[in-house]
Amino acid sequence: MANAVNVGGLTLNPQEAQSVSEFIMARTIMSPALQSYATIYNGIKMNTQVVIAGNMGMSGLKSANCGRQSSGAESVLSEKFLNPVNVSDTFAMCGDDIDGEFKPFKNKVQSYKDLYDFEGSDIALLLAAKIEGSIVEAVDRLIWASDVDMEEATSSTSGVVPSSPADFYTKFYTPTDGVWKQIVEDSTIERFTITKNAQTTVANQALAAGESVTIFNAVIKNAKTQLRQSLDKQLLVSRDVFDNYVDYLISKGENNSIQYTVDGIASVKYKGIPVINMEGAWISFETILQNTTSGVQLDPHKVILTTPSNIAVGTLQESGIKELDTHFDWLTKKTYIAYGFTVNAIVVEADMISVAY
Repeated sequence: MANAVNVGGLTLNPQEAQSVSEFIMARTIMSPALQSYATIYNGIKMNTQVVIAGNMGMSGLKSANCGRQSSGAESVLSEKFLNPVNVSDTFAMCGDDIDGEFKPFKNKVQSYKDLYDFEGSDIALLLAAKIEGSIVEAVDRLIWASDVDMEEATSSTSGVVPSSPADFYTKFYTPTDGVWKQIVEDSTIERFTITKNAQTTVANQALAAGESVTIFNAVIKNAKTQLRQSLDKQLLVSRDVFDNYVDYLISKGENNSIQYTVDGIASVKYKGIPVINMEGAWISFETILQNTTSGVQLDPHKVILTTPSNIAVGTLQESGIKELDTHFDWLTKKTYIAYGFTVNAIVVEADMISVAY
């Protein structure tokens, strides 16, 4: 029996391409999940300045007669720049494969149609859903794990898992410097060292029961007063740290008070501070090794205490991704889908972040 849907010669018409582009933008760079722990600046220009105003110095002197006096207090301004990098890729999809995948994806396509105002065919939405998943991973990797100096791991140095051909994986990490690279290189950022990260086996890297609480206490204690007093501060944590804390709560009989989702991300609270599970956004770290001798992940346990406004993510686009083109090649019977977008992330103020790794 013939397939109910034949997409052997699939291309997106201009209206579908625009709708798919806007859909992907809303589900990736402008997603509610990303906006829950970062501030998104869309439609910016290259090399956009972010002005940072320091706190005023000590002021308030006893008045002397009718004259005006000055303590010399001032607020020192500094700056950082959002400079989004261009990122692109091209998928090649066989029409027969798309036909075969449509049925398993049909429920997901229908759920997207119910949730979003999407102008286009079911097949166009299927392609959008598949491209979206790939771009989500790319955006998260570039925001958090990217490092322009990334190299393959060796027997004595950390890096991306080696590949054949050599450096196959490194090119996915080197377009820009992500948030964690900036954290590691900024010696003014308060850090608590998680000693288990230095262990050379997965078993020895495992956290002790309730160790997450010790880590949280240290990170909060190290934080500057301005951050500690911020009402929207959050703890962004890796999977093992999150699971360790949830197990601790359950052991204390707090399982009924656990809140598992905030904007689609697992979340609980510690001393009233949201604790957000970043395992999805930080999955790219799983391929960064301590070295090839141990073969374990570099610093698997990570914690960031900061506010959404202190992680700035910039993109040149307003409402859709930069590029989305499709082309069907009758000779190879493949549909080629090319996409492009821009993204960059910065840690705005060192005084507004405290970390553990």
